[in-house]
Amino acid sequence: MTTRTKLAWVALVYFAEGLPYGLIFDTFNAYFATAGLNLRSIGLLTSVSLPWTLKFLWAPAVDLWGERRHWFAAAQFAVAAILALFAVAPPGTDVDRIWLLLFCVALAGATQDIAIDAYTIDLVDRDEMGRANGVRQTTYRLATSVTAGGLLLWLADLAGWPTTFGVTSAIFVALGLLSLRTPRVLRPTPARQGRPFRERLEGAVVWPFMLFVRRAGLASFLGILGFVVLFRVGEYALGPMVTPFRVQRGLTLAEIGLLTGFVSPAATITGFLAAGWLTTRLGIFRALIVLGFFQAASNLGYSAAALAPEGLKWPLYAASAVESFCGGLGSTPFITFLTAICSRGHAATQFALLTALFNITGLVARTSSGFLAEWMGFAAYFAATFVISFSAYVFLPAIRRWTPKDETVTRRA
Repeated sequence: MTTRTKLAWVALVYFAEGLPYGLIFDTFNAYFATAGLNLRSIGLLTSVSLPWTLKFLWAPAVDLWGERRHWFAAAQFAVAAILALFAVAPPGTDVDRIWLLLFCVALAGATQDIAIDAYTIDLVDRDEMGRANGVRQTTYRLATSVTAGGLLLWLADLAGWPTTFGVTSAIFVALGLLSLRTPRVLRPTPARQGRPFRERLEGAVVWPFMLFVRRAGLASFLGILGFVVLFRVGEYALGPMVTPFRVQRGLTLAEIGLLTGFVSPAATITGFLAAGWLTTRLGIFRALIVLGFFQAASNLGYSAAALAPEGLKWPLYAASAVESFCGGLGSTPFITFLTAICSRGHAATQFALLTALFNITGLVARTSSGFLAEWMGFAAYFAATFVISFSAYVFLPAIRRWTPKDETVTRRA
């Protein structure tokens, strides 16, 4: 299979992976804000992201049973069915019903994340990883921002929410059908076959964690976990309050769609491209330090926008562009680091563990964001998200010990 063909399939599956996440944190966030829910309710509703935090618990099942493409195709059909319910019988402001339905979307989305991440690690060769990471982040962002945060909000403004949910359901049906046609990938762990179930289970659950510990010791691995858990905490704390802030400042759904669907993605993709070049030049470790700083500092743009005079909209556009560009800068070396330290034979469990862990603090940050924003005010709250972003830097010594060999891979990519 050619590299171009592989990248085309990577683009498809990562668009599918990003869409449920974008629906919950962009589309439904706008739905809640325009429906009149208060900041505390909006913040608490983000607790439906719990499956993304706990997905490592069932990640071994993806390693043990079935084809990964069947896992993510089934998840996409499940999301289609749930969105069809929103289209036929919109829940309005029934918070309990909304929470249950969104939790099911998140559960399906987290399951397809496990399968898609592992499928891609198995599909892409080591020397193709750099290009694949660029494609996966770009198409993921196209799904979360351009589609879920932009086009769907425009559609809701023009045709209403039931039509929007119906169209999105149809998109997921199409994605599921295409996913069933993704190329089969030879599993890199044939030694598991024919072994007793207990041994296979231990190999899928215990061994992936032991590989991390044996690589550089338990203390070093705990340092890695600390860094992964905290690196994106400021970004997660910021996210749920951005759309309510825009609504409070008088932006329409169409204007919010323009920001989240076009201004932010264009800036983010530019950040991805710049970060790919900078990560190659700086190496993973130095890129995490330098680009991570810009990612954190960009939150201050929203704090400045909150202090601007009422009715002045250009600071919102500027803050969105700067934050999105710097988010692209910071996420590229971070994802490159995570993929580089995973072993291909245990990719589903290891990558699910790492990505789920930074969702732990994300869950806490999101659910508490509404309470803190109401208490502190938007300007002070956005400034606080900048400060807490630097907590991850405490664990940089552990990161340094894990990156030397991987940095040469990044330079070749």
